[in-house]
Amino acid sequence: MLSVIHSSSPAASSSTHALKDLELCQTLQREELDVLESIYPEYISSAQPNGHLKFEIPVELEQPCLIEFVRSGPPAEGQKVSLSVLPPLLLRITLPATYPLYEAPHIASIRTVHEWAPDISKLQRVLAEMWTSEETVLYRWIDYILSEEFLQELGFDMTNNRPLQVQHPDPSTMVSQLESYQQSFLSTQFCKVTYPCGICLEHLKGSKCLQLACEHIFCRPCLLDFWGMCIGEGDVDRVGCPDPECVKEGRKSSEEDVSRVVSEQELERWKWLKTKKQLELDPTILNCPIARCQALIPKPKGVDAESGWDRFRQCPDCSFSFCSFCKYTWHGPITQCPLPFTERLFQQYSAAAKGSRDRALIESRYGKETLVRLVKEHEDQQATESWITESTSVCPGCQSHVQKSDGCNHMTCARCGQHFCYRCQGKLKEKDPYEHYRIRGTYCYEMLFAPDEDYS
Repeated sequence: MLSVIHSSSPAASSSTHALKDLELCQTLQREELDVLESIYPEYISSAQPNGHLKFEIPVELEQPCLIEFVRSGPPAEGQKVSLSVLPPLLLRITLPATYPLYEAPHIASIRTVHEWAPDISKLQRVLAEMWTSEETVLYRWIDYILSEEFLQELGFDMTNNRPLQVQHPDPSTMVSQLESYQQSFLSTQFCKVTYPCGICLEHLKGSKCLQLACEHIFCRPCLLDFWGMCIGEGDVDRVGCPDPECVKEGRKSSEEDVSRVVSEQELERWKWLKTKKQLELDPTILNCPIARCQALIPKPKGVDAESGWDRFRQCPDCSFSFCSFCKYTWHGPITQCPLPFTERLFQQYSAAAKGSRDRALIESRYGKETLVRLVKEHEDQQATESWITESTSVCPGCQSHVQKSDGCNHMTCARCGQHFCYRCQGKLKEKDPYEHYRIRGTYCYEMLFAPDEDYS
């Protein structure tokens, strides 16, 4: 219970006011402070024996408001910021011994944290006019400040949709301070409330949960299990909001959210996988041929294709220089790519007639079993390439081979996201991919569900 004892004694004021009136004033003051303490305990920051009170009253807006802080002097410039919370208003008052019967509270000072309100003195006059004799007013003051009415007195017009313009000598600093305060305030409020996790459905304090940009809330252990599994499996596209609606939209999480849940090692792997996936969407990007490296290497820009230097690649990690065609050590822009040794050996062995001296010499040198295995591997490779040519279509976006197991001929490449027709391998419009099958006189007219044997 708050108790305020005034420096002026009842005896000193008895010449002006009856002793019973002073005692009644003290009783009313104690009752008013008890009520304020029970309703707004966090707003009363201090109460001192000499009758001084300090209030710290937050300013929360019903709707986010766009405020533009304009430099009060040259050069004229402004910065806009959307806010739903403003830094608190600091109110220092002194309660006279005869309050509330005969005197109003004395406002010693009134200001806002970070001084975002340019003319706060207007509010002081409005508060002073709200007091009437024999009526307590502190609760009305706090209630008035908590509403948005006092902002109108300060020139903040909340009734239109235009940005509120406020003069300030340093707009960029003010915007930074207000954004930082709002983030801190909302984070503190979030930690105090209990929320149900969208995965395990357990109710936990906000300090043990995380609210994503889509405003869905999940407990940290559930997110850690889910995101950790996705990162471990290399499926970075699933590192996002687990809510079914967000999964359908493919909503991914920001680096800030991921870093607040997973370990540092998992975060580094997640960033590496994201970079790798983005680079892999470009078909001109190659992996370093060195087995222990495998870094991604982009195609050099601004190089003439006819010069031969467009085939040159140098790994940024291990500095290995190679040809993008044959993957061998760089042999210059003019020299032709060498045939792989196994390819040359296969050609020599196949060209030699069975039972001939040349074939026997090759078999004695490399071993007949090795050569038989080489021939089989070559035949298998040829069969695989033949099957790929006959049984798949090529994505026109990234040249990846795609096989359709069932369904319609509208395909979406899993690598680059290109919409295309499996039947003719033509690109389709993303907004209306099925228009392709409604155009009369074309090869694919009414062939959305044409079976494989109809392809030519």
